[in-house]
Amino acid sequence: MTASQSNHPFAGFHKEKVHLFLLAGQSNMAGRGIIEPEDLIPHPRIFSLSQESTWIPAVDPIHYDKPKVAGVGLASTFARIMIEEDPEAVIGLIPTACGGSPISTWTSGTFHAETNSYPYDNAVQRMERALPDGVLKGILWHQGEGDSKETASVVYEEKLKALFEDFRARFDAATVPLIIGQLGQYANTPWSEARIRVDQAHRAIAN
Repeated sequence: MTASQSNHPFAGFHKEKVHLFLLAGQSNMAGRGIIEPEDLIPHPRIFSLSQESTWIPAVDPIHYDKPKVAGVGLASTFARIMIEEDPEAVIGLIPTACGGSPISTWTSGTFHAETNSYPYDNAVQRMERALPDGVLKGILWHQGEGDSKETASVVYEEKLKALFEDFRARFDAATVPLIIGQLGQYANTPWSEARIRVDQAHRAIAN
């Protein structure tokens, strides 16, 4: 299916006005918030790539990594803000986050048992499916709890930089913004040294 077909949701829009956003990471990106009635009201210009790789109206849950707990995440709000910035555009969200996935599972051929999936390979396949329909405008990454352990956190920055470089090269996205979500901070739960290390890696890469 391509945007040139009359029944395609992007039909009538120039490809340059179809703004695609890759959503990757773990549960922070996938979303676990309680779904309220207003979260089920679609925006006429915001779509998401379904598990079956078809474009559908974007309503929460956007992700399907863990159907029993998938809920409200950041994707819908982000997309609505982007529409306000460019009312002539349409948004295509590409959900690929996998709850509980450490950075080590975001490499080719690596299986993630919690979601019964291959996070990296799935993201690449879905991105390649979406690209003919629009233009990649951003990659959103929200992950790190899975690597907030002593050994994993030490090599986290190196692994994340390699993944981002791979995404840029694979998707011809040398200048596409990469947005990193910060690890959660909770009252009365101070960050461990490992979590601080992961946060520092996020900041260093962003800088």
